[in-house]
Amino acid sequence: MNILLENEDKLNLSWSPNCFYIGNGKYSVGPIGRLGPGVDPDNIPPWISPKVEDIECLSFFIFIKECNPYLYKQIKQAILGLEDENIQIIYLDYRTIEEQVGVKEEYKETYKKCVLNNNRLDEEVERVLGELRKLVHLVELDYSINGKLPISYDWFIYEGKIDETRAAGMEIRCVKGTKFYQFLQDNGLVEKYYPAWYKKGNF
Repeated sequence: MNILLENEDKLNLSWSPNCFYIGNGKYSVGPIGRLGPGVDPDNIPPWISPKVEDIECLSFFIFIKECNPYLYKQIKQAILGLEDENIQIIYLDYRTIEEQVGVKEEYKETYKKCVLNNNRLDEEVERVLGELRKLVHLVELDYSINGKLPISYDWFIYEGKIDETRAAGMEIRCVKGTKFYQFLQDNGLVEKYYPAWYKKGNF
């Protein structure tokens, strides 16, 4: 798991105390309770925001800052090495979208004719509207163009492309005694990424 430490600047790391270990590799996840009116914010009870060594269970989040499928794959492989029956991993993989990269050979001539025809009609409509605007003030005009030729989705060649607008990452729910939890403790990551709002009792 040194890959997390070596690439910390390329990752968004955080954790939340929003999970509770039920047993048999299952976790219950829910909102954190609020402070009661009689609680002193400077003297938070230990069961509300405990010391690092007293935290029994947490959800650790790993997200890649920039689109980097190779790094994401490496981290997934490293996580598998620490996986056991008592942790739960939720992956948010990169999403692949289809990108149009060309026209199939057998449809090139048909596609060309359609584009030329439709562009000609668009230009003619714009010319007519331009003449009309000289005579009247057009606020909104609803119309359809007769004679346009349909272009089929099936005519094109598509390739898969990673959607760079959505980050990839994972949520790892772990409890004391698991290898991943021990890794976090041994490397000070629980302390380093202790949520400020939780530490101060602001919830």
